Order: sequence, then structure tokens, then C-alpha cells
Amino acid sequence: MAFLARLGTVDISLSAGQSLVIGSFCGGETKVYQISSPAPSSTQGNTLSLVTSIIGGTSYTTYSVATNLRIEASSGGDIEYDYGTQPTLINNPHAVATGLVAKAGGGQSGATPLTGNINRVITVATAGDSCLLPNGTVGKRVTVFNATANSTTIYPQTGQIIGTGSANAGFAVGAGKGCLFECVASGLWNVVLGA
Repeated sequence: MAFLARLGTVDISLSAGQSLVIGSFCGGETKVYQISSPAPSSTQGNTLSLVTSIIGGTSYTTYSVATNLRIEASSGGDIEYDYGTQPTLINNPHAVATGLVAKAGGGQSGATPLTGNINRVITVATAGDSCLLPNGTVGKRVTVFNATANSTTIYPQTGQIIGTGSANAGFAVGAGKGCLFECVASGLWNVVLGA
């Protein structure tokens, strides 16, 4: 995750199958260009082709082939971006992660990370298969919807607490249920489970 100041420009290189996520919440226009040869670090001889334009909101794109890109922030304000195999935005209140597969066998160690502020779990093969909340920082809100027929267990980061549970204890989110986690103190999550 990184920030780009207003009117800033950054060039990045993605490998095949990697993704780019951008959060532009300032109202200005952010542009993403594909850079043709010779190389993103070169200032001469490059050809730029507009890939997308974002005006307030987010963009998440996966590239099937290796790609060199240029991101240009507008005069409207700063933007946040990340790239790689599972990029996320820290400050985006609308970051969405769908298609999540809970870790088979459950447990806190190696649990599937909840990478969005809004998450949808689509595979829980066995009751108790698990997912992991991000680090609990004050004000962070994470929602989870379990779109499966089995209960999933949501774990906090090591040493952290969900609701009235003990440190490191998981919280069950039943089949077809939604849940809101709100961090009220460092490493302490309030929880509201949907009916």
C-alpha cells in the first residue's frame, strides 16, 4: 500500500496475473496509462495508452500479461494504491473482497485474510473453516457475509480480542449470516451479528 500526492506520478510493473487497486476519494480524476517500451524507468520513447480514469471511488484490475503502468493523481487530492497478487487499500471505506475461501481445517494460524472492509465468504467446506481480521486499529470497520451453508470462524490477529472472548479466540458467523466488526481500542473488536 502506498500514497500518491496530488499531481503526483508513479510508474509500476506488474507480472502476469497481478492486480492494481486504486482508491481516489478526493473527487479529482486519477488516470492509469499502459506504458509501451522501452521501459517504465525511461523518460523518452515511451508511448502512453489510457487504461482507465477514476473520479472518486475505487478501481481493481487484474492483468493477464506482464504490464507497465503509470498512475497520475489529479489536482483534487491524494490517492491510495497497491499492487501485487492480493492488493488492498487501508483507508478505503468501500474496499470489497469477494470470492473468499475460508481456510480448510480452521484455526487462527494461516486463516484466510479478510482483505476488504466489506467481505463475502463463498466457500466454507467444513464448519469452522476460518478467516482472519486485519490488525485492529481504532475506528477500523470490517463486515463479513458468510454466503455458505456452513458456519465460518473469524479470528483476530495474534493477541487481539473479539467481543467478550479471550485473546486469540475465534467468533462464529453462521451460514447465511452477516457480521460487523468495529475496532474500539487497539486490538479490541466490538461485534454485531446479524439476525
